Amino acid sequence: MKFTVVVFLLLSQFCFASKSAELAQKGKLFWEAFVCHHLARDANETKESRRLFDVAMREGKIFIESARKGLIKREDANKVVPMVVLWSLNKESADFILGTLYMEAKVEAIKSAFGTQEEYTKMYLKKYLIISGARAELRKRNAWLIK
Repeated sequence: MKFTVVVFLLLSQFCFASKSAELAQKGKLFWEAFVCHHLARDANETKESRRLFDVAMREGKIFIESARKGLIKREDANKVVPMVVLWSLNKESADFILGTLYMEAKVEAIKSAFGTQEEYTKMYLKKYLIISGARAELRKRNAWLIK
């Protein structure tokens, strides 16, 4: 009987640790989905942009609620979740946090594809350069793998 209880406790601890790491991955996933959403939008890939936005919102809500319920260990989150996401977790509603991170992801998308906001603004006048740059970055980030 004692052995059964010990095994059960060990297994439940392992399952919690595994679930925590899995939920922490959602923090990285929704951030990348937001960044790729912006890139897809700049690349004029409307359907892909919408799909990525939907993934970001769905996974982001799961991540935020899981973090609030204490289902994600701090060490798991620190390993994979971008700092900007961790810093944004506060008492506000999940939708407010996701809206804030949506805007931060736009800045990250611009930085990663174009270097600076100034470069992006210059290229905006030459939209075809933005489309080309965003598509290249979207492929580089393997956005099609995000489900």
